[in-house]
Amino acid sequence: MNKHLLSLITASLLAGCAASAGVRATTSEPPPPPPPQTEVREHRHHEPRIIEGMVLDADTRQPIDRAAVDITSPAFRGERTVNTGPDGRFRTEEIPPGEFGFRCRRDGYEAYTTKAVMREGIAHMDCELRRKH
Repeated sequence: MNKHLLSLITASLLAGCAASAGVRATTSEPPPPPPPQTEVREHRHHEPRIIEGMVLDADTRQPIDRAAVDITSPAFRGERTVNTGPDGRFRTEEIPPGEFGFRCRRDGYEAYTTKAVMREGIAHMDCELRRKH
C-alpha cells in the first residue's frame, strides 16, 4: 500500500475514534429530564347569575303570596316561572347572560312587565302590582 493511502486510512480511523469518543462521552451521562408538562387551562371564575326580588301590593305595600314571576330569554326557548312565597320573595338561578323579559302577575292584579340585561351576579327585580278595578 502506498504511504499516502495508508495515512488517509489512519487519519479516517483516528477521526472516527475521536468522534466515537465524543459521542460516547455525551451518551454516558443521562439525558436531561424533559421539561415538566403543564396543562394550561383557562380558568374563569364566574359569579352565579341569579334574579331575586319581592312582589308587593302597590297600595298596601304588603307582600303578595303566590304571585307568578315569568323570566323569558332566547336561551330558555320559552319561559321560566317561579312563584313568590308568603313573604312575597322569589329567586331563580342559572340565568343565561343577555337580555331577558320579566313579568309579575297574580289573579286580581294588573301584570307588571319590563326587560333587563343579565351579566353576572344577582339582579334584584322588585315590582309592585296594582289591583284591577
